[in-house]
Amino acid sequence: MIIVNTTFHIPLPLKNALAAWLRDVYAPSALAAGHRSPRTARVLGGAGDDEGCSVAFQTEAPTLAEARKWHDGEAGRLRIELARQLGPDKLAFFTTYLQTID
Repeated sequence: MIIVNTTFHIPLPLKNALAAWLRDVYAPSALAAGHRSPRTARVLGGAGDDEGCSVAFQTEAPTLAEARKWHDGEAGRLRIELARQLGPDKLAFFTTYLQTID
């Protein structure tokens, strides 16, 4: 199983908008692509927590190829749309692929 972990960083006033977008747009897209177990968590203890908010979104894909297909395709399009909605320089993100160990 492959975990797709994308961490987003936004200004604090936009945290509720990001949470709603992850719940209402991003997670359903992942599920429609065959991913499982979407979950969202706030990253704690980061530098600049008083000015910004970091949120990690994770989902599980059966293979790395399927994880990348969604991330680079539909999810990529959705992230571009979100960046346009929030405004210039309001969104940063990075993605890490993790393989579960039994």
